[in-house]
Amino acid sequence: MADLVTKVADGRLPADAVGTALRDLDWSMNSGKLHPNSYGQQLGQLNRAGSEEQFRQYYAEVRAVRDVIESGDLAPGTKVLTHARGGKISDDLGDGTHIDVHPVSQADLLYKSRDGRIHVEDVKDTPNALQSKMKSGEQHSNMLEWGRVDQASRFIGYRIPNEDGWTGLFHGRPDTMERLIKDKMSLTIGRRTYDPVELKSIRRTVARKLIEWTRANPGAPISEFYGQPEMRTVEEAMRHGAG
Repeated sequence: MADLVTKVADGRLPADAVGTALRDLDWSMNSGKLHPNSYGQQLGQLNRAGSEEQFRQYYAEVRAVRDVIESGDLAPGTKVLTHARGGKISDDLGDGTHIDVHPVSQADLLYKSRDGRIHVEDVKDTPNALQSKMKSGEQHSNMLEWGRVDQASRFIGYRIPNEDGWTGLFHGRPDTMERLIKDKMSLTIGRRTYDPVELKSIRRTVARKLIEWTRANPGAPISEFYGQPEMRTVEEAMRHGAG
């Protein structure tokens, strides 16, 4: 904790962001639904953040834990584990369940939901960070391999903390949304989880609207399309794109 205080004092980290992160982490621990070892891991990670960018990524993981707990989707009597390492049996999820996430090297989130499925989820702070992670390939492939062992009882997916810059999911070739759909993976944005069918519907709607906009605005940069107020959130994009 002393390191965080020093980094705030010398301006390396913003005081409001640090305060929010610590409050969210304490909330999760006080809920009784975050494993004590994970509390220590997350606090240590925040403390080690060497830059504001790194702190944002670490905070995204803290926020993701709180979102899972607040969603009410945890199986009764279970807890969220963070940074479960592959190749070894995890800590008890709270109901006697122990999991090895191999070949995934490390699961940002590991938990059991009310439907009995075991979740392995990767957390990124922005859509661009998610795109970079998926491009690197190995972790993504390993998650797919882990999930295929028992698709009925295993859930794999990604999380980003909010909808800020969510249209970045359409950047690149193939874009992030396209890859998620192809690999039948879900994406949680904030507290809303979109399955591959829903992602396909979103992508189709945005693509259609982009074609219409391009015809009406020849020569205009695509960034203007994504910067429209109606593209601020997924819900607004779908509402304006309906029909």
